[in-house]
Amino acid sequence: MSRVISFENVSFSYGRNKVLEDIDLFVEKGDFTAIVGPNGGGKTTILKLILGLLSPQKGELKVFGQSPCKSRIRTGYVPQFSVHDRSFPIDVENVVMQGLIGNTSFGPFYSKNVKKKVADIIEKLGLTQRMKDRFGDLSGGLKQRTLIARAVVSQPELLLLDEPVSSVDSSVEKDVFEMLNLLNKKMTIVLVSHDIGFVSKYVNKIACVNKTLVIHNAGEITSGIIEDAYRGKQVAVNHSCGI
Repeated sequence: MSRVISFENVSFSYGRNKVLEDIDLFVEKGDFTAIVGPNGGGKTTILKLILGLLSPQKGELKVFGQSPCKSRIRTGYVPQFSVHDRSFPIDVENVVMQGLIGNTSFGPFYSKNVKKKVADIIEKLGLTQRMKDRFGDLSGGLKQRTLIARAVVSQPELLLLDEPVSSVDSSVEKDVFEMLNLLNKKMTIVLVSHDIGFVSKYVNKIACVNKTLVIHNAGEITSGIIEDAYRGKQVAVNHSCGI
């Protein structure tokens, strides 16, 4: 397998607050990796480093064998869900179209090729019947599907997601992960999550981060339920890293 992401001895601080300390993280092509840990433990910071929005203060970070900034065009990103203005006049089709702005001129006119790409991904993610609906009127689950469609319409090789199900009902959570499982057949996925119970069914690696980082293969995940630092029921991971 070829390596997609490589953190070697990476540290990062916000001022005097050290968030990551000497972490190693390796993600191979085709991996589905979940990053878990308590709030403030460094999960979102890792995604920002992969995107090149932040730079390591120590250590080496490569994405597709080069600097993250140079690899950004090969990466799709779904940020944490945010509240959108319901009155803003943008429909599902045009939200997804935003994922191709870097590949085409910005404006009301798009080529037939661009429109076909958008229509294809909208169909693949089950949004065809809603493509003309106002984005602000959608349910949380449909909004998340739309944002994922926007991230993958350009056919990235790497997909990053920050808490992709934090704003959806539990009944929608499985649906989102089933969709990500299908996307994983064509792209490497790294996501931040608190819900270890759900992600453990789909991912092949779990990275536990709380300033330091320990990564586990799926075979190390057990079905034991515990109350831990995540303040809820979780699937136990067979390790003693203390994270």
